[in-house]
Amino acid sequence: MKKIEDLISEAFDVKVGSLTDETVFYEMENWDSMNHMLLINNLETEFEKELTNEQIINIKTIGDVRKIFS
Repeated sequence: MKKIEDLISEAFDVKVGSLTDETVFYEMENWDSMNHMLLINNLETEFEKELTNEQIINIKTIGDVRKIFS
């Protein structure tokens, strides 16, 4: 889903082409908790879906995001 990649790219200032389902958020150079929560907020807004605390805690990779929002 291109929109997911765009939101991740925007939140962490990375090139879309550099992302894979195995990309781990906290291993990204620009990862910090504020950017992570910005991503969560932007995903919830874009897809009009509120995540549970458990879902938010369990998001570790881009693949995790795809599973939730696809």
